[in-house]
Amino acid sequence: MPALLGGDYILENHLAYGLRAPLGDRIVLRWGTPRRSEIVIFVAPAFEKYCIKRVIGLPGDIVEARNDQLFVNEEAIGPSAKPFAAFRVPDDHFFLVGDNRDASTDSRHFGCVAQDRILGRANRIILSLDPDRHYCPRWQRYGQAL
Repeated sequence: MPALLGGDYILENHLAYGLRAPLGDRIVLRWGTPRRSEIVIFVAPAFEKYCIKRVIGLPGDIVEARNDQLFVNEEAIGPSAKPFAAFRVPDDHFFLVGDNRDASTDSRHFGCVAQDRILGRANRIILSLDPDRHYCPRWQRYGQAL
C-alpha cells in the first residue's frame, strides 16, 4: 500500500462509514468503521483542522512505542522516533499516525480521535506533483489505490 507524499491529491469517500446530516457533523446513519491501515480524513481534536492520517490502532488495541518501534498489541508495525508508554485505545476512538512518522503531528501528539470526528476514507491518488522537482507530475502515482 502506497504512502502519501507531499503533492499528492486524493479522492475521498465521505460516505465510507456513514451518512451525516447536511448541516452539521451529526451522524444520521452509520454502516461502517475504519479498519487498520486505511487512510482517513478527520478533524483533529487539538487544532480543529482537517487532517489525513493512517489508522494504526483500533478500539481496544494496546499501542506503545519503544526501542524506536511502534507496537500495536505487541506487534511491531514500523518506526517511531519518540517513545511512549503502552495504553489502550478507548472505545469509539482510533489511533492515527502520518505516513511520515518522524515529522507528523498525529495521535502521538493530540491523542486518539473519536469516530465521530472521522469524515471519510481516502480511496485513490488522483494527482501527484513533485514539489522537489518544480511540481513535475509523478505519472506512476496517478490513479493508484490507497
